[in-house]
Amino acid sequence: MEKKRLEVNIISAQDLEKPLLRRFRRMKTYAVAWICRNEKMSTRIDRRGGVFPTWNDKLILSLEDRFLQSQTCALTVNIYRQGFFRDSLIGSVRILMSALVTDGVNFFVAQVRRPSGRPQGILNLASVILYGKNNAFEDKFEGDVKGMSKPEIVVDQKVDSTNGGDFSANLGVRSNESLER
Repeated sequence: MEKKRLEVNIISAQDLEKPLLRRFRRMKTYAVAWICRNEKMSTRIDRRGGVFPTWNDKLILSLEDRFLQSQTCALTVNIYRQGFFRDSLIGSVRILMSALVTDGVNFFVAQVRRPSGRPQGILNLASVILYGKNNAFEDKFEGDVKGMSKPEIVVDQKVDSTNGGDFSANLGVRSNESLER
């Protein structure tokens, strides 16, 4: 059985309202995502964005076949505001797995809803299904051509003293075999 993972990139949120009592303080927000309540992943706290937070964090959630075949299974993302004593829920987003399980990268703009059901801004996110190993790069080069090794990225830095110490980096892809020689 092939192991599957869902990589979710929680990009940003827009037009989140501040609570009435906190209008003059900048909101510090974070998002928590899960498919199964046993495995929750969290983004870092955005301290600068206020009502327009930007996280751009990648979260990797494991998928089971029963999640993919279910009609009601969904990715849930809760957005929280960090508080002094406790964190409060700003709103939630639910995206059905049937919308997430397609080939390639999917971009979503979803309506954030308060616990009361009222609209509370939008959430921007992207998703992709990963098969097998931890990332798609390893999967692509694993066993493609016999006798060839995986490429390795090499950075050569050259310091140019004529421009006040600026350096330029030359990126190149080499195989492990050429590095040994």
